[in-house]
Amino acid sequence: MSLTPQTIKTLLVVTFGAFAVWIAAPGENALAQRVVQCHSGGQGTIEECRERDAQSRNVRCRSGGTGTIEECRARDARTRTVRCHSGGSGTIEECRERDRSSRRVECRSGGRGTIEECRERDAQARQRGSSGSTDSGGVLPAGPGRISAGYFDRDYLRSENRQHLGIDTLAAAGSRIASPINGEVVTNRTDASDVMQAYLVIRASNGEEHVFGHISSSLNRGDRVRTGDEIGRVRSWPGQSGRSHVHWGVNRNGVAQAMSGSWGWGRAPADATREDAARRGWRNP
Repeated sequence: MSLTPQTIKTLLVVTFGAFAVWIAAPGENALAQRVVQCHSGGQGTIEECRERDAQSRNVRCRSGGTGTIEECRARDARTRTVRCHSGGSGTIEECRERDRSSRRVECRSGGRGTIEECRERDAQARQRGSSGSTDSGGVLPAGPGRISAGYFDRDYLRSENRQHLGIDTLAAAGSRIASPINGEVVTNRTDASDVMQAYLVIRASNGEEHVFGHISSSLNRGDRVRTGDEIGRVRSWPGQSGRSHVHWGVNRNGVAQAMSGSWGWGRAPADATREDAARRGWRNP
């Protein structure tokens, strides 16, 4: 078979092209493996230096300032504003602290609350529970029974859409109530037909007034009582036997002056704050 000049030319081009690729390949491989000086310091292959230089190169961080890419990533993550589980927004660290503080847990003394609320409630329960029942056989208004609602209790707010101005302690209907203070009776409205409106007010020697709700009492205005004296009995809640409890609130300036508008002797508007309550004289018992 005879080859034409054009065929011979084509074969030569293909052959020399393949030879050139074969010759070049080792050179490119050698270049890739060649050790060079990196801009960021030290030595390495071209790929190693590219990666090292990129990592160590200072760039402008989104959160402000400059740093390496890794430094900026960490800094931006710490300062980036996110939505907190407990509401609102903040940095990741701020949200972690806020979410931990607002997380509701089971209190040892009963009921639920934030960690801070439970600490305060448990401490109060321990203090009151250490004395237990009084010499007269009564029980203190907020202990040692289980506390079902605390001062400005969030669960109470959610269920009742009202703020709570005292401490509720569960007690069976008919249980005797003992006074936690020495004082004088200034108001007795325990004969109210509605158990929600029944309350007794005793003024202590320091001027503070203690209100005891949802009880019956035969005391009259001006009667003097001493710590441990029986001041009344827990009233029943019609159709709600498990709801019987004693409400105990304390007002520095007098209960009557604090009751105006939608503020009562035991509850306040849902949007009221602790500061609002303090201005009216209320405090946590």
